[in-house]
Amino acid sequence: MAATQGPTFDDIRKSLKQGNIAPVYILHGEEGYFIDRLVHDFEELLPEADREFNLYVLYAPSTEPVQVAALCRRVPMMAERQVVILKECQAIPAARLKKLCTYIAAPVASTVFVMCCRGKQLEGKEWKDAAKKGGAVMFESRKVPEWNIAAYIG
Repeated sequence: MAATQGPTFDDIRKSLKQGNIAPVYILHGEEGYFIDRLVHDFEELLPEADREFNLYVLYAPSTEPVQVAALCRRVPMMAERQVVILKECQAIPAARLKKLCTYIAAPVASTVFVMCCRGKQLEGKEWKDAAKKGGAVMFESRKVPEWNIAAYIG
């Protein structure tokens, strides 16, 4: 994607704490710290008792996009919402990953779907269009400059 100004790491965390939760989050970019921290925050959206049946952590290389979309369309079990996290999206071909654009353009309100694409940016007009149509949040995790690392490890 082109360098567009989207929400910041702090914006997303604040929004989650306030209960303003989008149906889809696409986390991509070079800095793994921000992606990992946000994934932890998404896992915490569900109370401990609901996680066993409503938290799904999947890995893109071993999961077909059709399976991911079907899981996202399911009804949460005895809970308000379910959280589906798809990790390692960078490890599969872009053409296979783009099959998720259909779901992203029309997500289910009771599911929070999180895509993690570490080390690279998602490219293509399809992602931007699907995200805009479905109300998704796209976050680019930019590399922290060496001179500013102390702000994150203190």
